[in-house]
Amino acid sequence: MPASSNVRRMVPQRRQLGAGGGIAALPIPDPRTWPSEIRTWFRNAVGEWGALDVFVFNYGSVAACYIHDAITVGALLEVTGDEWHIEGGYPAFVFDPVRIGEIQHRLGNAGYDVHVLEPAGQQKPSARRLASVVCITSRVKDRKAEK
Repeated sequence: MPASSNVRRMVPQRRQLGAGGGIAALPIPDPRTWPSEIRTWFRNAVGEWGALDVFVFNYGSVAACYIHDAITVGALLEVTGDEWHIEGGYPAFVFDPVRIGEIQHRLGNAGYDVHVLEPAGQQKPSARRLASVVCITSRVKDRKAEK
């Protein structure tokens, strides 16, 4: 390398997972190998989304981000080895729901729109939509009786 070059030699450093190593220290499976089942499940769970949408699934006792959202969160926040999972062949960031506020704040400051989703059975009563339940069998019988 010429002496006048502005290029600096970068020496890669080994980082320990969970010791402030950041996203570079996390094992991330190749997205081309992520199971199609998780991609389909994610698509069905969140519907349409944009490049700056991040989804947090709040299960009550734990919360999680999956596939590309796990990578996004891992790039912007401190993630410990206990919180990072790839057992299913895809990245999953599973964490204490107390961190949801931190995630919303940090990712919001970076321009992301964080959506917190809760399973239907765990929504607060005030957040539930009330709808009348119709029994199709009795409705059909009523229509036949009218004829």
